[in-house]
This record gives sequence, C-alpha cells and structure tokens, in this order.
Amino acid sequence: MKRLYIMLLLICVYMCATAEPMAPKASLSGHVTDASDKSPLVGVTIYIPELSVGTTTDENGNYAITDLPLKTITLQVSYLGHQTIIKKSGIAKKYDF
Repeated sequence: MKRLYIMLLLICVYMCATAEPMAPKASLSGHVTDASDKSPLVGVTIYIPELSVGTTTDENGNYAITDLPLKTITLQVSYLGHQTIIKKSGIAKKYDF
C-alpha cells in the first residue's frame, strides 16, 4: 500500500512539472510600411527587450509574436536607414508602424 502511495505521488509530481503553465498569454501582430510610399518593409526588427523576444517582418511587411505575458512591454522597431521607434505598450493585439 505504501508503495502505491509513493507511485501516485511520483506520477503527480511528474505531471505538475511537465504541464504547461496556465497563465493567460497574449500575442502581438501588425504590418510595417514605408511612410513615404506605403510599400511594405521587409526585414524590420520588432524586439521586446525585457523578454529578450523578437521577430522580423516577412515579404509583405507582416510580423507576429506569440506567447507574451499579459503586462506592459516596450517595443523597439528598427530598420536599416530608418529611425528606431521605441513604444511602451499595454496588452495589445495589433500594432502597425
């Protein structure tokens, strides 16, 4: 009987240790275009320094970052030859630059 309890305890510990966190997550996406001619910008870096997470825009100027915590974050948008944009953001779903 004691062996059964130990086995059940070990199974519970294993399940808790490998389970996904249940905290709600947010995602961020958007579209980046050139201000002068509205053409999509490829390779723009979208970075969140406090999480060390980032991405770059695709060939259509789109980007997406998933599994973000529900808190205020800082967005850094940078592109070669353009001024870096730094913006504080709350929980947002879409930002276009």
